[in-house]
This record gives sequence, structure tokens and C-alpha cells, in this order.
Amino acid sequence: MHHIFRERRDLRPTSLDIGQETCRLRFYELYAWGGPLLIAGVAAVMDRIPEVTHTTLIKPRFGEARCWF
Repeated sequence: MHHIFRERRDLRPTSLDIGQETCRLRFYELYAWGGPLLIAGVAAVMDRIPEVTHTTLIKPRFGEARCWF
């Protein structure tokens, strides 16, 4: 029973080398940080467009009493 806990196994896949793991990590980082930044950036731009230009545009209304974002 004790020998099971003494073994430390690397659970990472053996088919990937360090370069492939780094590439995969960078892709996940881009996905995890880029998606929310893109959504927040589009909402910030939409909030700055004057209402005179586009009256049918949905605006997040940041900093106002009712913000839907």
C-alpha cells in the first residue's frame, strides 16, 4: 500500500515535447485573456459612440445608474 504513494508519476502526455506544451499554453493564455478583453473592448467602444449617430445601438451605459454590462 505504501509503495503507491511513493511513486511520483508525471501525468503530462509523453507525446508532447516542451515546445508543443509551450505553444499549447500560449494558445490557452490567448483564449483566456483575449476573449474577455475583446468583449470589454467592444462594449467600451459602443459606450463611446454618440447617441446622435446611432439611436438603435445598444449601449452599456458604463458609470450610469443602470448599466447592463
